[in-house]
Amino acid sequence: MIILAAVDNSEHGAEVVAEAAALATAYDLPVHAIHALTRSEFVNTGRERAHERKEMSMQEMRDRAQKRAQRALDAAGVSGTAVGKIGKPGDEISKYATANDARYIVVGPRRRSRTGKAVFGSVTQSVILQSEQPVVTVMMDDD
Repeated sequence: MIILAAVDNSEHGAEVVAEAAALATAYDLPVHAIHALTRSEFVNTGRERAHERKEMSMQEMRDRAQKRAQRALDAAGVSGTAVGKIGKPGDEISKYATANDARYIVVGPRRRSRTGKAVFGSVTQSVILQSEQPVVTVMMDDD
């Protein structure tokens, strides 16, 4: 079993990882941090590389996603496993959680209105609806 922290490309990844680490300590389980490159991130990266006249392999793209997960682990000061995936983030997170017997999935939706109502993003909503595991949300303001 693991505790899975799903991180995006924002600076809030460390907060998600820190919450995952607290759960991991309570249950004596390892932390895995996952980042899945979205289709738009994949396309944008491909365009950047095309301008540089360099091709990027699928493995290089997964490595880039893994580095984003590792940055979140490092920023939180947590030792864990960084995982990079390519695809629909909600799908990839749910599949990884199931394949690795995650005890909890920790996500970080952001508050998006001045009134403080939480509006879950499509990735968070997808994870909550698709996953068999309990999902812990760490609410953050969208800066």
